[in-house]
Amino acid sequence: MEHRRAPRHLHRPFSFVAATLFVLVPWLGCGGAKSECRAETWSGTCQLLGVTKIKESELPLPSVVIEALYRPVGAPGAPPPALPDVRREFTALSKHEDALRQHLESQQSVQCYLNPPSPGACQPGQLVVATAEFDATRATANTNDTGIKGCAQIEAASSQDRVTQNQGDAEVIPERLQFAEASAELPGDATALVDAVASRLKEHPNLECVGVIGQWVHGENMEIAFGRARAVRELLIARGIEPERLVSLTVSGRLVTPSGLPQPPDPKERRVAFSVLLEVKPKQ
Repeated sequence: MEHRRAPRHLHRPFSFVAATLFVLVPWLGCGGAKSECRAETWSGTCQLLGVTKIKESELPLPSVVIEALYRPVGAPGAPPPALPDVRREFTALSKHEDALRQHLESQQSVQCYLNPPSPGACQPGQLVVATAEFDATRATANTNDTGIKGCAQIEAASSQDRVTQNQGDAEVIPERLQFAEASAELPGDATALVDAVASRLKEHPNLECVGVIGQWVHGENMEIAFGRARAVRELLIARGIEPERLVSLTVSGRLVTPSGLPQPPDPKERRVAFSVLLEVKPKQ
């Protein structure tokens, strides 16, 4: 019997596979049995690029979130490290916002470093910016804060002896702002109306907490009501009213008729009104 030799081109795939495996083995990653990796480490300084307020909340206490942006820099004369900019977030009460900004801006250059990788990993850990912690207690002392103020007193046990819950004798704020359908854009008369409210609050500092109440009607989204209240609150703050004295709330107009049918939208209910939630009277 004659034995024939396989054509040469049939052997080539085996050579190609072997060559391919040879090339891929060094790239199997840190988990390969024979591969080795050297953990990247770095320490140096980070330069502050900017400080931005990215969030503001009213409950349970008026507070802000400030974001600081840093850029890693190399030693003098050395090339800059191939590291991305890093962001850090800092939270403080709204009354401490200016103090927090000053605290961050006073540290234009801070120490930073790469955390070591996790065991068995090659990728370096998180880039840490060693910013000095913000001391809210010192900030409170520097602002001569003598205690809890504004809407926070509603839930503060230490203030209950000074708080009068408003029953039938509450101060009335009659101003109303009417809004267009499905819109949170301030109406044309907003400036005059808000100026009147701001003047009243400045004349009566004992009105410690005022609800800015946005209202929506059937067919509108609840977010519309909150947007209306928030727009009016921000305008009041721009007129010099302390943020801690204002809280945004939302309510709905009548959604159904007494017979259970959907209530036709009433343009008069697309509005923002005001309600005195806390009137603090002096100690006797």
